[in-house]
Amino acid sequence: MIKTKQTEQFEFFSKNDNGLLTFPKAIKSKSVNEKLIINILENSFFSKNHKNTSFVSTYLGGGFHSEVTGGEFQKIVFEDKTNKKLLSVVLKHSPSFGNEQKKLFKLLNSLGFVELVKILRKYPSNQVNRRELMFYRYLADEVCIKVPSFYFGAINPRTEETWLVLEDLLNWSKIKPGDKRWTSFRLKMVLMKMAKFHSVFWDKSLNLNQFDWIGRWWADRENDYMSKDVALFGLWACRRIYPDILTLNLYKKLSEVISHRELIGNIFLQQKQTLIHWDFNPNNILFNKLNTNEGNLALLDWQVVSIGIPHLDVAQLIVANMGIENEDDVVDLVKNYIFFLKKYIGETIDSKQFMKIFDLAILDHFFRVCAPVLINSNSESLAEWNNCLGWIRGRSLFWL
Repeated sequence: MIKTKQTEQFEFFSKNDNGLLTFPKAIKSKSVNEKLIINILENSFFSKNHKNTSFVSTYLGGGFHSEVTGGEFQKIVFEDKTNKKLLSVVLKHSPSFGNEQKKLFKLLNSLGFVELVKILRKYPSNQVNRRELMFYRYLADEVCIKVPSFYFGAINPRTEETWLVLEDLLNWSKIKPGDKRWTSFRLKMVLMKMAKFHSVFWDKSLNLNQFDWIGRWWADRENDYMSKDVALFGLWACRRIYPDILTLNLYKKLSEVISHRELIGNIFLQQKQTLIHWDFNPNNILFNKLNTNEGNLALLDWQVVSIGIPHLDVAQLIVANMGIENEDDVVDLVKNYIFFLKKYIGETIDSKQFMKIFDLAILDHFFRVCAPVLINSNSESLAEWNNCLGWIRGRSLFWL
């Protein structure tokens, strides 16, 4: 069972205060746990006749997020007396920023990355827990892509500990990065959906600025995700661990790029902006098992949703799935995305310029994954890191 021992009061939110749940929007509680959540759901969906319903709770763990920061998932299924399923939800629990930081620092120290801990200590919370809750509350219905239905959420505004009660999509399927089922056809179907998603807020960043919780990563560069210090340390540590892959000559060139990283940020800010997921990788994509249409997908994990350039989402999807040996295949996929984006926004797009910014997006993504690959050097993480490096070696540094 997931538990919390925080003593501060939580604030509860349903989607747009739509009144579907039987708690006032200003309800306060000093703790959130399974019992409280079940009580809210029972009172909301099964009136007061709880005797006719029962529930089964299953702890699901939390994957990499759980290992590093303590995030956890739990499934609750409500049934009637005949064992007919009435409602199935997933609880997503994200711990307070302080607890996340403490657990991460302990892991980094145990791995010998003491200097990285010193760097990260100076950065405040990037408020990803609040961001995801508010995304589900305000924007989930606007993005033209399937996301889990949002029942309600709770957040401790001081510590940022967060609970989300979401639609259960565990009967949908996930395809791991690099799996052979990630065919060119499937990737193109996903890129079509991505283009539709990006078209909704295309060049309308002013409309999104009303939401102070949305990430603005390149506009606010001094945070743990984007800082030069983290990028330089990650690159240095990867060079030490993988000297045969990250050669000395390549390491020096990439270090020089980081020293001028602000120029790349300025180029990004000159492009038209939209709403981006910014973690658009296969582990956050689900396919409906009951529908053979390969484009029928759902997108999870909106903690880093941001105002940004679409190239970043395109790069994250492609580099996680493809070895970069065949450059023509990658270019073909990007052109496929451009075709659909042009169709949805009704504007012309300079394909050559788009590809150059795509090169920079992969370069930027490489710097972002250097530090995580130190923590979790599994085959997926290392393959993605290698794919980025392969593309950089073959293209980005050629003209940069």
